[in-house]
Amino acid sequence: VTVADVNRAPVLDAIADLAVVAGDAVVIPVNATDPDGDFISFSSPDLPAFASLEETGNGTAELRVFPRAGDVVSGLPVTIEAADGAVDPLTDQVVFQLSVLEKRSRTFSGLLAYYPFTSRAGSIVIDESGNGDPLDLATTGNVSWLPDANGITLEGGGVGSEGPASKIIDQLQVSGASSFEIWAKPANATQGGPARLISLAANETSENFMLGQEAADLEARLLHTGKAPDASPRLVATTRIDAGAVLHLVHTFDGQVERLYVNGLLHPEEIAVSGTFGNWESSAIFEVGNRAVLDCPFFGEVYLVAVYDLALSLDDVQRNYSAGASPEDAVATTLDFRDI
Repeated sequence: VTVADVNRAPVLDAIADLAVVAGDAVVIPVNATDPDGDFISFSSPDLPAFASLEETGNGTAELRVFPRAGDVVSGLPVTIEAADGAVDPLTDQVVFQLSVLEKRSRTFSGLLAYYPFTSRAGSIVIDESGNGDPLDLATTGNVSWLPDANGITLEGGGVGSEGPASKIIDQLQVSGASSFEIWAKPANATQGGPARLISLAANETSENFMLGQEAADLEARLLHTGKAPDASPRLVATTRIDAGAVLHLVHTFDGQVERLYVNGLLHPEEIAVSGTFGNWESSAIFEVGNRAVLDCPFFGEVYLVAVYDLALSLDDVQRNYSAGASPEDAVATTLDFRDI
């Protein structure tokens, strides 16, 4: 019996759709494996001029994207191919969509509460929205300020209102719509609970809203009159967390549909259930990096949090994403995902 040595194709890891702000530099890892252990080479037949694909050995490469102001584009298909080193090479390919966003300032229409974490000292996080009486937050537990930039490091503590977050609860009940926004960097892709990024809760069984991390997944729980008491159905975005990677997240509800935006792009899953916030708990505490009873800590860094009394549009979300995690118009940055 003669057994033929059959060549098998390499396998490329998926690459998520990507939004990059003009003027920023982004490095994306490209990984492939070959079941026969063959050498792997990478190429792209449609790579735009502002991007390059650099092989780094052992089935890896780096996709380097550095667009300028004139490169703004929406949903550009980009193909990455991996080929083995056989005489008659076999290939695998992935296609993702690349968007380049114009750099713009944040939108402040409908802004209800705004925390850019600029104090860099003390135990109070100031609400800088300028909307009505400020809802300042207080740090509890292991929370420290970043020394050279806006933001805090959370290592088991939390930042929350010292009483009911009536400013947020009352206004959102009137408007019937909401947007919760956060810039954060998870310390790992294993924490859970879910680990609360944002929470509006009275206790462990009464939570009006939660956006959190469950290992590599994101989960949003929004309570309203159209849902069960446990806020189901819930919006879950799978495998969106990379330890050490900065995330921009926006959860919106317009009275009919819940949406989640991740790094400037709309996540495909949505919850189409109408309702009002008439069943919200009025004594709920607004908390960042934990929930009111401090039993679901988020470990990582938080740079900016905002609450709006309307559902931000995709254009609004992309404006805020392009403005960056700093309250000022950020200068060009380099986002390096090679070690995540």
